[in-house]
Amino acid sequence: MKMAKKRLRLQLFLLFSLMLVLVWVVAFYEMNRSYQSVFNEAKIRNTEEAQIFAEYSSSNIKRLNEALLDLRRAWRGDWKEFAELVQRRQEIIHDISFQVAVIDKDGIMQFSNLAKPSERVDLSEREHFRVHQLAPDKDKFFISKPLKGKISGKWSIQFTRPIFKDGQFNGVLVISVSPDMFTKFAEKVNSNATITVARENGFVLARSPDIDLSKGIMIDVSRFVDDRVPSQGNFQIISRIDGVERIYGYQRLPEYQMIFITGESVAGILVPYQVTKRNVLIIASVFSLISALLFFMLFRAFNEKNTAQLKLEEREEILRQSQEVGRIGSYSFDLNTFRFESSPNMDEIFGLSPDTDKTYDAWLKLLHPSDLEDERKTMREVRLNSGTFRREYRIIRPIDGAERWILAIGKMNKPDEHQPMRVMGIVQDITEQKQHEAELMKAKELAEAANVAKSLFLASMSHEIRTPMNGVIGMTELVLETELNPQQREYVNMIKASADSLLVLINDILDSSKIDAGKIDLESLNFDLFRVLDEVIKPLGLQAEKKGVELILDIQPDICRFVIGDAGRLKQILLNILGNAIKFTTKGEITVQVRYTQYERRQADLYFNIIDTGIGIAEDKIRSIFDLFSQADNSITRKYGGTGLGLSISSRLVELMGGTLSVESKVGIGSKFSFTLPFQSAPEASRLPPATLFPDLQVLVADDNQTHLNLMADALRQSGMKVIQACNGQVFWDEFVKLTDAGREIDLLVLDAHMPDKNSFQLIEACNEVGNTAHLKKAPKILLLTSALTPQDIDLCQSMNLAYLNKPFSMMELKAAVGQLFIDHDVRTLSSVEMSAENKLQQSRLSILLVEDNEINQRIATVILEKAGHQIQVCGNGALALELLERRKFDLILMDMQMPVMGGVEATVNIRNKERVSGGHIPIIAMTANAMSEDKELCLNAGMDGYISKPVRGEKLMSVIAEVLNKCKL
Repeated sequence: MKMAKKRLRLQLFLLFSLMLVLVWVVAFYEMNRSYQSVFNEAKIRNTEEAQIFAEYSSSNIKRLNEALLDLRRAWRGDWKEFAELVQRRQEIIHDISFQVAVIDKDGIMQFSNLAKPSERVDLSEREHFRVHQLAPDKDKFFISKPLKGKISGKWSIQFTRPIFKDGQFNGVLVISVSPDMFTKFAEKVNSNATITVARENGFVLARSPDIDLSKGIMIDVSRFVDDRVPSQGNFQIISRIDGVERIYGYQRLPEYQMIFITGESVAGILVPYQVTKRNVLIIASVFSLISALLFFMLFRAFNEKNTAQLKLEEREEILRQSQEVGRIGSYSFDLNTFRFESSPNMDEIFGLSPDTDKTYDAWLKLLHPSDLEDERKTMREVRLNSGTFRREYRIIRPIDGAERWILAIGKMNKPDEHQPMRVMGIVQDITEQKQHEAELMKAKELAEAANVAKSLFLASMSHEIRTPMNGVIGMTELVLETELNPQQREYVNMIKASADSLLVLINDILDSSKIDAGKIDLESLNFDLFRVLDEVIKPLGLQAEKKGVELILDIQPDICRFVIGDAGRLKQILLNILGNAIKFTTKGEITVQVRYTQYERRQADLYFNIIDTGIGIAEDKIRSIFDLFSQADNSITRKYGGTGLGLSISSRLVELMGGTLSVESKVGIGSKFSFTLPFQSAPEASRLPPATLFPDLQVLVADDNQTHLNLMADALRQSGMKVIQACNGQVFWDEFVKLTDAGREIDLLVLDAHMPDKNSFQLIEACNEVGNTAHLKKAPKILLLTSALTPQDIDLCQSMNLAYLNKPFSMMELKAAVGQLFIDHDVRTLSSVEMSAENKLQQSRLSILLVEDNEINQRIATVILEKAGHQIQVCGNGALALELLERRKFDLILMDMQMPVMGGVEATVNIRNKERVSGGHIPIIAMTANAMSEDKELCLNAGMDGYISKPVRGEKLMSVIAEVLNKCKL
């Protein structure tokens, strides 16, 4: 088969080659024929033209000879009479002659129709006179070479006859003819030809195109004067006159010893040939291209067919091998005869011998008894619906009795609308697959069981660890509120710090485990971005202040305040990154930049940059800091502490929220952590209200941190204020004195409370003294910026009537504080102007039922709540709580989840069921050591109103109580 295809391909190629050879042979034959034709035509044409040229010239020469004879007979020596005769004869031959002259025997011209009668010219040296003078006894007709006339001044050929008197030579009769007489006629015959008239000695008498006759040009005429050479013919040479190659035709006139030659340039002759050649080449090329295209299309079609056939054969081979490897067989089942046709692979799979009766009933006997009814049902559906089917069944191989799983796939081949005729399909032995599936299912069940055990272990460990941790942290906080000596307070603070660190580690491990298990559920709730940032920045500001690091919050002025998303996870990410920044920054500043972009109606992106001036991270270590339990350097763990979980958790949380956490860092310079999170604008979303404008205010701002100083100055300028910046206390004082001396009013002084070179309180007192001395119209208002005021500082602020703003703060808070100062709000601290819900809660006394089985936790919660002024009733399990609720009403219930006798979830369900009958709703808050997300969902689904995980802190507990009570009132 392959050899036949190769022979066919070779035959196609030879046919195409033969066709091309034939085309180009014909083309070259036609070009050669055209070449020979134009040359032959040129030879004939030039020969004929030379003959015509010679005959015309011969007739004119005869006329001239006859005119000479006629004039000579009329010559009597009477010049007047002769002049009249010449004039009459000149009229007859004026088309060929322009002058008739008579030369006497001494060579003096006695008469010329062009000269005056008295004019005599000596022509004794002229050739046409000398030839007769030297042969005085011969009556010879002579044609001279071209010469320039002394009378006419023209180039002419002289036709002469001797004059005799009394038998003696007495002079010469001359008729002058222009050389053009010969060439003009020839030019009319062929304007492209070159015409030459020459003597048999080679002297050129006339030529067209014209030449300089004064040079006496000679040509080689040796080939013509031989008597053996015909008197007419052709030759091809390169002209000695102009160097052009021509084909010439010639005609000899022996009686006049003259040769007439016409010629055409070879280039001119070949013009028709070139046209023919070009046309032939074009036609041959076009035909060749068309032939090549047709051959290419034919060859490609052949190749495509060949390739398709090869692919088909290859696929058939692949299918055959695949069926062998995959243990797949094919079959055809005739529904009319109920007989099978099967492939060898199918026979091998089913264990059938070649002589097995392949009927439907015989095949049914091979099926496992449990699958017989399903098979009959499938066949009925196939016959009814005429569709494709796929099913699995078991067979008992007759050859060895082995049970095998079979996958059968088939399709009905329906020749007409009503009666399906044939089922065609494949079968596959899937016994091993079924075994693997069973093994995988078992492994999956084991893995799920292990995962459940892991989750239960983590939940149990979290509960078991948090319960004593609640006691340690709670009791430590209570001890810190008692009177302790400095050493005791130091020791207790160390215990509390260790407990806090352990709690952070527990939370990180739980979060990492949740992420690994895919059990992190993100909330999508409305939240106040400013409140989240405040809850992150304010607590960390104290840590930064203790290290002498400035914590700066830089928020885009027109940022959207209310968004929809997971506020808790955003807070966790910021706390982890900022906590790291504070840990690894010993001097300088940490800036938190928040930017906002809204690119759709409700869709918004928040951009966060945390920039520090800390120790930095080596370039080759940057990627590893996001790995679990990894730090940039093991020595960092020893020097700064930490597990390396924070950044890993933050990175994965950012990815879960739809963003990416990246870092840029240089060792010794600092780091920049950046991430972008998509949020939605809340339906009640609002941007910040337009800032109050104070276009006439003169403000002097002082801060030793240049970045913070620039941010404050820009923010105040946006409100229309005129701002002067001071980078330290001395510059602040110099600027204040300069303004005061110039008599300029200062409306506001904004200065950092802790500048290294000057005491801010002393600066304020000095400014007041200068103001009093200068008799200013009004004293400037003063805003003090502080990170942590001591009780003494607070007393001093109150005595000096100073307003202060706690760091870190946003620029919106700064502008709001300035606005409050100038509308005379009676405030001391401008960090919060509204009474919080917690403060309102502290002003009311609540009756609270605490359901908790652990005595230590009972004690901690009781102390915290009683110190807030609330009345507490304690019981040890849910059953006791239900009994107590039958006798007494409470404003709030704090419910543990895991308790003996009856747990918190069951107790809550019972309480809510009773409320459905009796009405009312008592707020219930879960207070449990179970910190998993599913635990929170379980509590809320049971009907609880809030959730707080242990260990319980006083501030957090009061905040959750206030939030739940506020929600229940609504």
